[in-house]
Amino acid sequence: MSEPAIQHAIRIVRIDIRSEARDQYLAQVSAFARDQAFTLHFSQTSPDPNDIVAHMERADVRISAVIRSDARGLAYKFAFYGVRGNAPPVSTLDMLVDRLKDFLGQIGGAVITDRAPAA
Repeated sequence: MSEPAIQHAIRIVRIDIRSEARDQYLAQVSAFARDQAFTLHFSQTSPDPNDIVAHMERADVRISAVIRSDARGLAYKFAFYGVRGNAPPVSTLDMLVDRLKDFLGQIGGAVITDRAPAA
């Protein structure tokens, strides 16, 4: 029996927001997903109402957004993945990251960072 393939994130975006901006965060993630034709599912992974995972998927890209516990307020990390081991073109990835940052940047006081993960 073969081992399952391990996928590593090809890009990471982090957003830090005030605790009271949670509902606005959820609305902006939903708006981004609609705008970019992603299927979106939210799941709550603990009794903490802020412990939310956003699962976004379309034919060429998957994005998972998870809460970061190292923040003063709220912070979520968006990890971008290719599909079936195929990374999307850099131009597609750059456009998606820019659009995500545009949507998340509409949240008052948001601090957004973008980086390629360490190899």
